[in-house]
Amino acid sequence: MGNSVTEDFKNIAVGIKLYRNLHLKNKITIFDKCFTYIMPDYDEDAVDTFFENIERYLKDSGFKKVLFISTREIIIPNGFDNNKIKYAVVSQSEMDSIIYSLNYCKFDQNVNVLSLVKPNMRYGERLLSCDRISSNDIYRTCFFVYRHQSEKKGSFKIHFSNRAMYHLACIAYCLIYITGAYSYVYLYYLYRIKGGFEVYNKLKEDYKGKILYLAPYKGTGDVYLAAAMLRKYINANNLEDGIVGVIGGGNRKIAGMFGFESFDIKRRQMDDLMCYIKYANIEQSEIFLLHHDPPHIDSGILDLMRNINDLNFYEIYQYALFEDVNNEYFELPEFDDDKSKIDSLFTQNGLIPGKTVLIAPYSYTLPNLSKKMWVQVADDLKEKGYTVCTNVASKKEKAIKGTVPLFIPYKQLVPFLDKAGYFIGIRSGICEILASSTCKKIVLYKKGFDWNGKDSLDYFSLEKMELCEAIEMEYYKKPFDNLAKSIINEF
Repeated sequence: MGNSVTEDFKNIAVGIKLYRNLHLKNKITIFDKCFTYIMPDYDEDAVDTFFENIERYLKDSGFKKVLFISTREIIIPNGFDNNKIKYAVVSQSEMDSIIYSLNYCKFDQNVNVLSLVKPNMRYGERLLSCDRISSNDIYRTCFFVYRHQSEKKGSFKIHFSNRAMYHLACIAYCLIYITGAYSYVYLYYLYRIKGGFEVYNKLKEDYKGKILYLAPYKGTGDVYLAAAMLRKYINANNLEDGIVGVIGGGNRKIAGMFGFESFDIKRRQMDDLMCYIKYANIEQSEIFLLHHDPPHIDSGILDLMRNINDLNFYEIYQYALFEDVNNEYFELPEFDDDKSKIDSLFTQNGLIPGKTVLIAPYSYTLPNLSKKMWVQVADDLKEKGYTVCTNVASKKEKAIKGTVPLFIPYKQLVPFLDKAGYFIGIRSGICEILASSTCKKIVLYKKGFDWNGKDSLDYFSLEKMELCEAIEMEYYKKPFDNLAKSIINEF
């Protein structure tokens, strides 16, 4: 990177200026409600998908115009308003400049690329290993068509037109208009790329010659599933063991459960590193990303595939990350089944073997329930003769009133629950870890997400993912009295 920074900046600035000039040529300014689609490689399926969905997209989204940029002239079918749909034809070298710029940063919030593989770190082609998914299914995510199916008109507008992103776009374009694209590129370099480059250099120095397997998302369940499939993927593809990089000490412990050497870094460092990897197009043989849609790089579309053709959370990792067509890679971690440690937890806290309920009321993916509901459940369980404890994983998490606060290391979670007998919790990453326990599991899912016409239960269901049998319940809004009664009726 070092000696070519100036040259790279010039090339990136060329792409941004070209993109800006195409808008000016078509009389489009940042104050117009215009969305831009870029098709880097001409694909008839992509063109068909565009015209099949664009009218509905404009109606649902609140945008008034669309600019379509391609290397080939497209014929606008009869019945389409030429004032709404404009297109610009560019040469292949000009298109390469635009995509090169997008590999650096997404300089316009209201832009998407009709491609399975571009910009860098878009892994659409991997998901085609799932026989239920076609290229058209993936192209449609560029329009968020599935997500519209049960939304009210105009609700999608917020996603792209939130005030913060609008102001950032205005600032960026003012910089481009006033001082040229070069200064904008340099400011982004100082903000993101330079920090990522420094993290990259340090990691390469610390772990010379080793493949880095990076989990760029902090979610416990994400790291668990990736680590669970990684070992056999490495063996099947004759790769080196390398070292696993995660965010946070808890995820490092998960990597350790699967026998991986690991390190952890801060979230901001990981985010900056992702931006640099995208910009530099680092090869997978050097850094393998353990996520299908790395955050903060504005390239991914696979996270928008939730529930499409019944695609679930497990399958996203199975197909999009590891292309495990025959579902052969998943394996369980090694738990610490030292009986004396588990017995000590029960004795010290007065817990009853076979009649202890561990509740996990906290989730960082789904909204939490009211403490009042959890107190009601705990009180009713104690009246029935059960001992109740709360899983307390951090200082921020407090035990539910009247329950025993417990911090149970991940390695002891399954042996503990096997002896306890029961688990109740909001769906979170801990559920992947405890799925192999023989205990009775009651898992709660927030209703109302509308992920492609379906809900969180459809996507994250432990049973649909075939991880375990569980009693799965949905909750929506207060009061939660009926939910508490439904839980107690299972005892």
